Amino acid sequence: MTESELSSYLVTGMGKRVVDQLTALALKDASILKLCLQFANENNTRAMKASWLLSTYVKQDSSFSEKYQAEVLHTARNSTIGGVRRELLKALVGVNLSEKSLGELIDFSLLLLQDVEQDRAVRYIALKHLVRASKQYPEIKQEIAQIEVYMRERTGDFP
Repeated sequence: MTESELSSYLVTGMGKRVVDQLTALALKDASILKLCLQFANENNTRAMKASWLLSTYVKQDSSFSEKYQAEVLHTARNSTIGGVRRELLKALVGVNLSEKSLGELIDFSLLLLQDVEQDRAVRYIALKHLVRASKQYPEIKQEIAQIEVYMRERTGDFP
């Protein structure tokens, strides 16, 4: 699939059926995923749909996220669209991360969890990452508890 063909899918109406079809194609053609990661760096509708396709794909094959974990995390950090950030963070759920990527994900997730301006779904995915990381680093549980108290006092909301 060419860049322009994929782009046309991503800028038109794209429902679950089309995402599933593109995911099936991506299982045979990894270049689709690389293009999606490239498109996810944008600040538009195409970025949202590309990130949705990536998170859907990873449910079937996490090897892409393992291979491109640094890029996925970097793109999530730089995204200004909550939905893109959410889908990219979902693409990292359950993925075996390098020590460096895990550390960056923990730091980023702690920041997201405390940011009341973040979409609730983004904060929820950040919390999922922190809970998973707390199995390896139990001291994170204390930080989560402190953030919970802070957020409940400030907003009455957690996550």
